Amino acid sequence: MCDRLKPKVYRWSDPPPFRTIPFLILDFKNRRIITIHTYSITNLYTFTFLPNTMSASDIIFNTAIAAVNNNDHLRVYTQDTNGGIRESLYEGKWQNGNAGNTIVTAKLGSPIAATSKELKEIRVYTLSTDNILTETAYSAGRGWYTGDLGAKKFVVAPYSKIAATFLATGSSLQLRVYAQLPDNTIQEYGYDSASTGWVKQTNLGSAVAGSSIATTSFNISSLSIRYPTPPTTVSKLYLSRN
Repeated sequence: MCDRLKPKVYRWSDPPPFRTIPFLILDFKNRRIITIHTYSITNLYTFTFLPNTMSASDIIFNTAIAAVNNNDHLRVYTQDTNGGIRESLYEGKWQNGNAGNTIVTAKLGSPIAATSKELKEIRVYTLSTDNILTETAYSAGRGWYTGDLGAKKFVVAPYSKIAATFLATGSSLQLRVYAQLPDNTIQEYGYDSASTGWVKQTNLGSAVAGSSIATTSFNISSLSIRYPTPPTTVSKLYLSRN
């Protein structure tokens, strides 16, 4: 690692006096969250935290992790040993992450995907015990509630991963979710309005079984999805324009 990117370690209680890019990498050691990394244009910074509310016995081995943010306001989602998806949050200091902050129960080993609009709207996607895509939603002023996606009974492969994004369409709530079907193809699910609800959209073709999937919406008309495709593990990139 070059000198300018050697990590500089700070305590969360004593953050550095600069504005960093909101980028998260979560590390696990003995099933306990130990560090978060963020960076500025010139340096990588490591912030160490040891939440008192989350011990090694709380977190399922190899838990999936999802995170969303609005600048330095953070939300992190992990799975406990009972299948509960817990929310930890950072608002000047780390809070929550215990059993009382369970937002939904998913099958053990469920993938977790999360997306938000400035934390005013948050959506968390998991799999039920019968491999149905489920949605847990948060809206400012309403709190957490069960989203509409699960009622559609979209069944995916038991080894499917999930990717999700709000579309970059201003204040409107448009969503895209991606998962792998039992035939190993990647299926797109979309929500554009309450009147149409969740619908099955484009099938993006075959992928390696158990592929990781990533997606982002980077302007009003562009969407990027990546996943490994057989027989190689070279990622595909799809762009869709409205």
